Amino acid sequence: MTPFSERKKETELHFKTYLRYHSDNHYDDILTNEMLNSNKSLSSLQDDIKALPLFVYGQDKEGHPIFWDDGSAYSKGASLSIFKEDMKRVGIFRARLMKRMHNLKLCASKHYGKMIYKHCLVMDLDKFNAKQFVKDRKFHEQNTKDISDLFPEVLHRLYIINAPWAFRSAWKVIQTFLHPITVEKTKILGKDYINELQRDINLDMIPYKFGGIGPWDITYGDVPFKYPLSTQDNDFDYKTLPKNTLPVPPRTPVPDMNKHKAKQQKQMKSSGLKDALDNDIEFDQKENSFPDIQENVQQEELGMDMKVKSAPVQKTEPVVTNNNNGNTKQGVGDQKDEE
Repeated sequence: MTPFSERKKETELHFKTYLRYHSDNHYDDILTNEMLNSNKSLSSLQDDIKALPLFVYGQDKEGHPIFWDDGSAYSKGASLSIFKEDMKRVGIFRARLMKRMHNLKLCASKHYGKMIYKHCLVMDLDKFNAKQFVKDRKFHEQNTKDISDLFPEVLHRLYIINAPWAFRSAWKVIQTFLHPITVEKTKILGKDYINELQRDINLDMIPYKFGGIGPWDITYGDVPFKYPLSTQDNDFDYKTLPKNTLPVPPRTPVPDMNKHKAKQQKQMKSSGLKDALDNDIEFDQKENSFPDIQENVQQEELGMDMKVKSAPVQKTEPVVTNNNNGNTKQGVGDQKDEE
């Protein structure tokens, strides 16, 4: 067990970093600040989204909103130079995404009358390239650490889908940069992921491109157009919610971070990635996906999230149309919902 004094010191350091990040990256007013929402800034935002194409779509059966990452940042030829050359830029981009997600959770909490403060993340690794991962390792390690430090206790579940064989070696290292509790929340799935996703997420909450029947078109960097819950700033206060009447489950024991760091070094050495990371050694990538790893479903730490079947949407049969590029695209009704 890590001594209390060390944990207290580390907590104070993280909290100071958290406050500094929120101030430096205009977290509180990032969606309304005139300079950060000028035509020039929004034009740059489109370049950011192309480099890190994330979007918000649907929710799980407990009402947690879902981030989706199409995995382009881990694909062969991924271009992250705009962020590598300017880490301040990725800070602003991250703050904008997380602020939208925070606002969405407030809307969901108000709608369901229960506190919802966590979200899910689905990461698609169908295009994962091990050589590219090694090349961009420092950026991914720093970005993963920053998200964990700056937005603690907000992840409900992480689903990694279409995970290839090459990812297994990488995961042994990646997980050591995550908090042990986050690792426990992770489900690593192969190409037959849809059945496992449906245990937690209804099909109408899954985008069409990922095997679902979601009725909205994807909008990168935000929720879909005409989505029933908003990501805009609002004045909702959690204090207005009824007090929680559910029993609070026991918290997960505090992990020994010294053992965790030792495990990090051991895993890096045993996986062969330590030499790869130090010397940029390239290694082969296999095409096959590996069997699903089943994780125990953990109960929400504070027991405050409400079980809901799906988002408040109008049920409509999905329609597949062609966009201007000739690619298939899911729409609904009269197809007025544009990306």
